[in-house]
Amino acid sequence: MVMQIKALKSEQRRIIEEMINRLENMEFYVEANISSSRCPYPILGHIPDIMAYRGSHRIIVEVETSDSLQDEDILLQRLSIFSKMRMGQSEFHIVLPDESLVKFQGKLDHLNIIVDKFFTYSEILSEEESEGQDSRGK
Repeated sequence: MVMQIKALKSEQRRIIEEMINRLENMEFYVEANISSSRCPYPILGHIPDIMAYRGSHRIIVEVETSDSLQDEDILLQRLSIFSKMRMGQSEFHIVLPDESLVKFQGKLDHLNIIVDKFFTYSEILSEEESEGQDSRGK
């Protein structure tokens, strides 16, 4: 089977890389849709941005952009599938542009698409910058 690697915007790539670092620091084995060598397997035809494993604990992470939020039908179908995979010790996380968080949370709640954690771009990128400052200050 040939995996298709997602074409990413640079900001989206930085966020995915930061999420990978966070998960690896928590001792998860991480597969991400930015590398053909460690790309997650499709779930009902949809490849998550990140799939992380630690024992029986699994985290699915989707990083959305302003553009991906525009194609709502496909997006909601994909998020619904990933949400339904949260059985047992599995979690589903979404990272959204700051301006989209409140509106999109409400939409997902209304459609009963369960998300365990929401993050914004600024939350992820500000922590990445502060970690970089911490390591330079030592």
